[in-house]
This record gives sequence, C-alpha cells and structure tokens, in this order.
Amino acid sequence: MAYRLPGFNDPDYAAGVVLADALDSRRGELYALAAEGKALSGGFDGTALPMAGFGYANAAFPRGQDSAALVTQMKAIIAGYVDKGVSADLVEATKRREVAEAEFRRNSIAGLAAEWSQALSVEGRTSIDDDIEAIKRSPSPM
Repeated sequence: MAYRLPGFNDPDYAAGVVLADALDSRRGELYALAAEGKALSGGFDGTALPMAGFGYANAAFPRGQDSAALVTQMKAIIAGYVDKGVSADLVEATKRREVAEAEFRRNSIAGLAAEWSQALSVEGRTSIDDDIEAIKRSPSPM
C-alpha cells in the first residue's frame, strides 16, 4: 500500500521522514505482524524526490497464506495510526535515532562525502546540518 509523502522541498519533509521511520520501527504494529506470526516480515519504506515522496507499507508472507487478509490487517494498522496518531514516545525515539544515525555517518570520509552529496546535489540544501535541525524541530507527524 503506497502513500504520498512530502518531497525534499516541502516544509513537512522532516516530519515525513520521522513518520516513515516510526511506521517502520520494530516497536510499530507493522513489524509486529511478523512477531505475531501473521507475516514473515512487515514494515514501511519511503523515497523522496524534490516535489513529492512516497511511502509504502510492506509485508512478506508464505506461499498459500491469504494475502487479502494480510492486506486488510495492514490497512487497519495504517487506519489506526491515522485515527490515533503515532505515540509521542515512538516519535521522539525515532527523531533521536535519525539524528544519531546522521551523526554516525559523519565518522567516515565516505559517509561524510555521501551526506554532503545528498544534501547539496540531491536535496538542494546548503549544509548537512539542515536535515538534522529540521528533524529535531519537526512536530509529531500525526
């Protein structure tokens, strides 16, 4: 199931990143599908372009399992997040993880070069700190 997310140029881009990562969290309900034996795996991924992005909920299931029932469960999970939002503690944990991962990528020359290339060439930012600061300031995505 795919959903539209903000692109790099959107002021809500950082909130979209936090939302996608929170939905993909091992503490989230999509991941729990596997822990509960309802799927082999479950999660959320996202991709952004300058003007728009997209995210998609995904799950893997064994041959012979009722895929329609799994899709129905996934739609119910997303509907629950839309209705009730993402828990504040999960959002804050996701923000901390995003910042920590960005800082960790700076520990290598290759990581630092990739961060600068992404920020300047792809996202049109002026600094690699722009995304980190936006994530820190981002409100709860729901």
